[in-house]
Amino acid sequence: MGDNMTVDSPLDPSANLPATTSSTEVATVSAARRPGFPWRRFLTGVVVICSLMGFGWAFTQNKADEEHPLPAAVEAVDPAPDSPVVPAQSTITADLVFGYDSVLSIDGVELPLDQLSYITGQGIVSFTPGEGKEYRRFPGGTHVATVTYWPDRGATQDSDGRTFSWRFFVN
Repeated sequence: MGDNMTVDSPLDPSANLPATTSSTEVATVSAARRPGFPWRRFLTGVVVICSLMGFGWAFTQNKADEEHPLPAAVEAVDPAPDSPVVPAQSTITADLVFGYDSVLSIDGVELPLDQLSYITGQGIVSFTPGEGKEYRRFPGGTHVATVTYWPDRGATQDSDGRTFSWRFFVN
C-alpha cells in the first residue's frame, strides 16, 4: 500500500478525495454536501395548511344559514340572524320572493309605511334609522326585527300575514 492510496468509507467525508487534500478542503466539501433547513418544504407545508384551514372556514360559513332557515317566501334578511355586532345606523332589510307585500317591525314596534323603503318588483323592504324616524339610531343591545308578509294578490296583512323574526346585536 502506498501513501497516496485512499480507502472508501461511507462514514469518512474524505473517502473519495485524493490523498493530497487538506483538512480545510475536507471541511468545505463536507459542508457543501450537508443539506440546510428545507425552506421549500416548510413553506409548501404552510401554504397547504393555510389552504385547508381556509376551505374549512368557508364550509362552516354555510352552516350558519342552516341554523337559521328562512321561510320559503323570505330570500334573505340583513343583518344576518344573530349578527354579533351591527352599527347603530345599519339598514334593516328583508328580501321576499316576487308576489309578496310586507312591513317591518323592530322590537315589536311596527314601522310606519312612510319610513320604509320598497323596491317594487323585487320584494325588498328596508328601514334605515335617521332624524325624524321611529329610530334615530338603534340603542346598544339585542334587537328583534320582524318582517310581516302576505301575498299581494287580494290578501291582507291581517288575514293572511305571516311573520319571520331574527335577532341582531348593536354595539
